[in-house]
Amino acid sequence: MYGEYERLDTEVKWLEREIEAGKAGERRIREFIKSLMAAGEKFNEDDWRVMVEKVTVYPHKRMVFTLTTGMEIEV
Repeated sequence: MYGEYERLDTEVKWLEREIEAGKAGERRIREFIKSLMAAGEKFNEDDWRVMVEKVTVYPHKRMVFTLTTGMEIEV
């Protein structure tokens, strides 16, 4: 019985970490969108180059934007 409790406790802790990671990712995306919207019409190619270090494209339409701050945004 105790072994089952430990297994379930470990699973709950893992799920809690996954939820927090998801929330952190959502906050990063919202911050990124907010900064883009604040730039409005002034946002141009030079701004893109300053903000985005690289974009990695994966199969199945998955992309990861790596910002110059080190933040990564997956879409």
